This record gives sequence, structure tokens and C-alpha cells, in this order.
Amino acid sequence: MVTEKNVQRWRSGHITLASPVTNILFFKTLASQLSKLLEIPAKKLEDIIYFQAYVVLDSGLSKFLKKKDILEKRVDYQLISNILDEIIESKGVKGDVVSEAKKLREKINPSEKNQDESIRTQPVFLEDYLEFVSRHQKIKISTGSEAFQALLREIDLEKELEYARGKKQKQKIQFIQALLRNNIQLEWMVTQKLLIIPCGLRPATKLKGENTISTTQHNNFARKLILISERLAENYLHHNKEAKIFPEEIIHNEKIRLQKATDQFLENLLQSLSGKEGILRRYSLGKRVDYSARSVIVPNPHLLLGQIGLPLKIALVLYKPFLLQKILKKKIAFTIKEAEQLLLKNDPVVFALLNEVVINHPLLINRAPSLHRLSIQGFYPQLTPGKSLELHPLVTTAFNADFDGDQMAVHLPLTPQTCEEVRERILADKNISDPKNGYLIDIPSKDMILGIYYLTGEKKNSHLLFYDSWGSI
Repeated sequence: MVTEKNVQRWRSGHITLASPVTNILFFKTLASQLSKLLEIPAKKLEDIIYFQAYVVLDSGLSKFLKKKDILEKRVDYQLISNILDEIIESKGVKGDVVSEAKKLREKINPSEKNQDESIRTQPVFLEDYLEFVSRHQKIKISTGSEAFQALLREIDLEKELEYARGKKQKQKIQFIQALLRNNIQLEWMVTQKLLIIPCGLRPATKLKGENTISTTQHNNFARKLILISERLAENYLHHNKEAKIFPEEIIHNEKIRLQKATDQFLENLLQSLSGKEGILRRYSLGKRVDYSARSVIVPNPHLLLGQIGLPLKIALVLYKPFLLQKILKKKIAFTIKEAEQLLLKNDPVVFALLNEVVINHPLLINRAPSLHRLSIQGFYPQLTPGKSLELHPLVTTAFNADFDGDQMAVHLPLTPQTCEEVRERILADKNISDPKNGYLIDIPSKDMILGIYYLTGEKKNSHLLFYDSWGSI
């Protein structure tokens, strides 16, 4: 396809896998909540995903199994023997089925005359009996991501919400309400398609003078995932569809490899996207924009909460268009070039006009990372001769900032509408409470309280007086 170069940086792709896999990042985050909804321990759910255990999806005609029972690969003799007895004793079962069931039972429970210690001590695996038992007792037992998806699909969120409200389970109620509100289905956690980020963000380059290609780790994990998926599809699933050549255990091992390769791929993707060196910060966040500045913050307790000390040099650059407009409007200069010359020469008239411009033109102050609403607040500028931004010490709590070298960004609202919005909603002195709990956030703490205590404490007389008797006091 012939298209523009920028497409390489925004058009994503996907890998279609041979078998469904579980998004392990979501599973690890929601494991405890899923465990409560399914009433299955989180460790057992993980065993099901990685083919270490089976789950009963339908107990069928058996009275020895219940839905959501977890069966280990190496099961006990008694359980299999009881299920086989049910088949033997069932009415309407054909003779060859009964004879086969007796042979299987004899294998795990040999009679006294044919008892062989070596047979008795052999491990019994569920796979050896699974197909026979499922076929004749209508039992549905499965494992892997497909079984996990079947369990998730059977969850009725509306009923679970009613039950949780009756039991007053607050966390469970919040979790289910969030799923229903956002129309999220839990079975989406199991998928057969994986996102591939745009090729421009995962470059591959051929080294000069060498016959080798240098590429990112993300590309290597994607390549490994594709190879494992193709191997599973072409070498195992395709042949087993026509004639069952490979036993289930071998196919399960290949699916485990696919699941683990997917885990590595997703964890690497998360690592490449997040963090200080991640793709989001490198390409999307922290870009330079017009009408903005950046500097180190220092404390100035003489400022009001809604004021910021703005260096004169920064103010001259930020407010330059508004200064030029003022100069031309007052006919101090008649062309833009003449007005710019006045700014370059630091003419005294410029500073007088700058005071007029900034007096009612607020600024937006931001400190990265912007984790909540109070990470961006509005301030009225107060011109200062230094090179650092000056803030009242109390407003730094909301920004999660301190005065050990932290930097903040300044952004200038341009239109009257944005300035009005800053005045009405975003000014720092109108955001003195924490949004998450309503408590005051601009209050003295730690060294401030200690200083206030010291300054307002009673001063004791340093000159000590000594008395000989009570009467002389």
C-alpha cells in the first residue's frame, strides 16, 4: 500500500492467534474480584489458564461431580472409579460401552487375583478417561483459556449485583457497577487477537557493512509469538482436525507455550508504553508548545495562594503578542517591527505596559505527572527579577511538589473565554480541597507547624534567679 509516511506512526495492526489466550495483565489486576464472582480461588483460576487443572462446566448425569469443581491432572482413584461405576450401572448403555468401562476400572482398581503392584502405583491422569467419561455421562470438563472464557461468560452481573447488595459487599458492588456502567463484558479478557503498535514506534534498521538487522525487543517478542502460533496451527491443530494424531497433552503443552509467549509480549508492551522512557512520554507527552515556559520553583510565603512569581524574562516572551497589541493601540510605535525593536531594547515603556497586560491575565501552572485535577491550577502573575517561578508553600501539596529542584510548566490562556474559565474554575484559591475526599489540601504541615509553634511559643526568661528561702520570693 502506498501512503504517506506519517501512517507508520499511528496505524496499528494485530496478530490473529491459533488459540484463545488470556490477557494476563487484566487477570492479575482483577484476580481477587473474579475469584469472588466465580467462587473459585485465584490460584485455581491461574491453574486452569495454564492447563494445570480442569474445571467442570457441566456435571451431566454424574452425581459425583458438581459444576465449577476443580480437578487436578492426577486425580484420585476413587472419583474415576465411581464415575465408571455410574456408567456400568446406567440403564440403556450398550454392552461394548460397559465392557470398556470395566476395562478402564480394572486398570485403576485391579482385582485381587490379577493385582499387580506396578499397575496400582502408576499415576492416573484425567486425560486418559476424559473423552470416555464426557461422551457417555454428558459431562463437560475443560481447561485452558477456553474453559476460563466459558466460566466468565456464564456470570450474570445483574444477579451478582443483587446478591452483593443483599450481603452489603461494598467492593463487589463497586466492581460490578463499573462493568455495567461501561458496558464491559468479562469474557473480553480472553482474546484471539493481539494489538501490534505502529511500525514507526518499533523500528528495525539494517546495520551498515553488516548483514544483520537491529530491531526492538518488542519486535522480537512479536516474531516469537507468531512462530509459536503458526507452529500450533499448522503442525498440531490442523492434523488433529483430520485425524487425532497427537494426544491432548502435547497440544496442551503447545498452548501453554503460546500463553507464556503472550504474557511476555504483553508485559513488554506495557513496559515500552509506560515509564519515563516509555513511548507515551517520548512521543506524545511533554512536547514543547507555543505560549509556554518552564522553570524551577522556589518558595515565597509573601504571595497569596492564587499568585505566582513570574520572572520578567519569561513574562516578556509569553505576553509578547499582547504587548505588541498594546504598543500599536497606544500609538507608541506604528509598525510591528518598530514595536519589536522596543521589546528588544527593553524600553522602560514596555515594562509599564507589561504590568497592565498581566494584571488581569491569569496563567495555568502544571507539574508532571498530571495524576489528578489539581495538577493544573490557575494563578495571577506577579513580576519578579529572578529566573525561578515563585509559589506559596501551601499550594505545592496539590501538585505533589517540593522545593528541591522540581520544575513546573507555565501555559498562557489566549482567548477571553479561556481566561474567564481559569478565573471561575481553575484558580488555586478556589481549589483548596482534595477532590477524592473533600478534606482541605492547602493547610500547613510538618516543618510549617513546627515553625508556627516555635514562633508563637512562650519565651522563658534566660536570666535565672535563685532564692534562699520562701519568704524572699
